Amino acid sequence: MDQSYVELDKHLRYFYSTADFDKLIEDIIQNRNDQVEKYGPRYYEFLIKRNKAANTDTKGFWSKARIV
Repeated sequence: MDQSYVELDKHLRYFYSTADFDKLIEDIIQNRNDQVEKYGPRYYEFLIKRNKAANTDTKGFWSKARIV
């Protein structure tokens, strides 16, 4: 992929080129910070653990996700 782009299908999805690796990391951190601010740190942690537990055995993101 030569350039980053955003796609809206069923969900909004962001695609990053290798040249935009730093932007990818910044966006991940910003998204997490936004979610923590929206839900509060304790409820955010609860939501993450709940989603991980509910979806560990399904194909997709949570099956390979590791909480750090």
